[in-house]
Amino acid sequence: MKQLNFKHIRIIAKYHMRFSLRNGSGIVFLLLTLTTALIVASMFIAPVESMVDGLNDMDGMETQMTAGEMINEIGQSEEAESAVDWLVGADSEGKFLLRDKPALLSCIMLIILMLLPYLVSFGAFNQFSGDIANRGLRFILLRSERINIYLGRFVGTVFFCLITVVMSLVLLVLYIQFKLGVYQGIDLWVWGLQGIVAFFLLCLPFVALCSWISGSIDSPFGSLTLCLLTVGFPGLLLMMMNIYAKKDFFDKFWPTGWKYGILNSNFGTVALSAFILLAFTAFFLFIGLRSFQKRDL
Repeated sequence: MKQLNFKHIRIIAKYHMRFSLRNGSGIVFLLLTLTTALIVASMFIAPVESMVDGLNDMDGMETQMTAGEMINEIGQSEEAESAVDWLVGADSEGKFLLRDKPALLSCIMLIILMLLPYLVSFGAFNQFSGDIANRGLRFILLRSERINIYLGRFVGTVFFCLITVVMSLVLLVLYIQFKLGVYQGIDLWVWGLQGIVAFFLLCLPFVALCSWISGSIDSPFGSLTLCLLTVGFPGLLLMMMNIYAKKDFFDKFWPTGWKYGILNSNFGTVALSAFILLAFTAFFLFIGLRSFQKRDL
């Protein structure tokens, strides 16, 4: 810890974030995340628009229904509430997410939270592996210590992910607000702000996990493959254990088991989920940093 230099961490983080915005993997992550957000939104809106157009074209229709009104009506149905309760694994959360909050934005955020760990892998897999392969880190080691390089690139990647998350949520809120016009603007923006917090907190442990993997391998492609496998396989295995044992706690041993907690109606659950995700982040950072300190660069 005596080698820790916050000035070096800040400089390394700033330049790594700029580099992430320019290199191929960073641009792919940015475009992939933004495109995924819009595709998920259109998956909910496009079928309803087609249905509404068909109903409005029918003879004898006295009033014209809008897509926003139908989406709001579907979101407040008991079937939709039951589906959301099943997805988040908690009773009565469907009512909170679909009736107390903008239903469409809630559904979109739930789907993106499922995909976000995999998207993060595309933005965080090459923090170190490429430079280890071409021996580029040796030049940085002449000016700073390993702990500063490791934490600096982690912080830079986190801020790059935060920028992408903010852009995605702002784009979604604007899309819903001007496309449908059925929700109050203030409700959309306040709920979208909590969605940004949920996305950001879920990003943290997986960025730290990718830092560990990227610092342990000297192949960018190998790092991406391992990141995707490590992000997805444990969560899938624990979910299958839940189904087999008919329990609902095995998935809590992996960050994805807490992904919906930040959007919970209970503040205690929100605080606990945030704490657990930060604890996973600290654990992955600790193990990754120990590995990085010992490996040959």
